[in-house]
Amino acid sequence: MYKIKNNPWISIGGSYPGALSAWYRYKYPHLTIGAIASSAVINAFAYYPQFDEQMYLSANKSGDYCWKAINDTSSRVEDILKSKDGANFKAQFTGADKLSDVEFLFFWSDAIVEKIQYGSRTQLCDNVKGKSADDLLKYFITIGKENSVTAYGSYYLKNDTYYTYY
Repeated sequence: MYKIKNNPWISIGGSYPGALSAWYRYKYPHLTIGAIASSAVINAFAYYPQFDEQMYLSANKSGDYCWKAINDTSSRVEDILKSKDGANFKAQFTGADKLSDVEFLFFWSDAIVEKIQYGSRTQLCDNVKGKSADDLLKYFITIGKENSVTAYGSYYLKNDTYYTYY
């Protein structure tokens, strides 16, 4: 076993990457001198319907129109992806052509719920109130375009280049 002498490393992450940072430090103490695990999850879940329930409850604080707008528009996007227009729809988002439809839907839903999760629920819900289905879709597209698809698809996450520093 070797020790890092000249390049002490600290692993850093927040939320799920925070948990990974802590696990990395635990598993490879000889490679790091510490870990910062900001807001790290305690138990990682592959299936966590309570998150969706909380997003519903939070959106509903503004009125049932808000969660209905999110749900109806997301259902519409699912239908679009299944149609012949699916590729054209995804083409509006830089790099989304590299995502499977499931990966794209993960990106799509994350872009919306992050507004709720990180303090912009009122703004989001105010902006969807009274909008037509077409206007809702346009609005949610603008939200999606504020985000990058590169954290959502196996194409982007497959970089397995790693470096060994001695």
